[in-house]
Amino acid sequence: LAEQVLTRRQYVSDDGGINRTAEDAMYSYDPRFLTFEFTHNIVLRQAQVELVREFTLAVREGKPLVKQMLMGGGKTTVVGPLLALLLADGRTLVLQTMP
Repeated sequence: LAEQVLTRRQYVSDDGGINRTAEDAMYSYDPRFLTFEFTHNIVLRQAQVELVREFTLAVREGKPLVKQMLMGGGKTTVVGPLLALLLADGRTLVLQTMP
């Protein structure tokens, strides 16, 4: 349990300034990432978080985006379902179909 709690979360960003100490540090994160990790019993990798953020930004800006990942990178089990979770906003229906 301690190892899981102390694991670095790639989606947490430091909002602090240059002169902040460790005690006054301000961190922010999207709770949907943490919920996804908990429900799937995984820890998100940096490449997965970066890819999901790129796709989410591209969708918001209305830009097309195509990316490649190697086998075992988490396309089917992580990136696809996480994108569906993040992009479904009550007005947008997100469908994911696997071969």
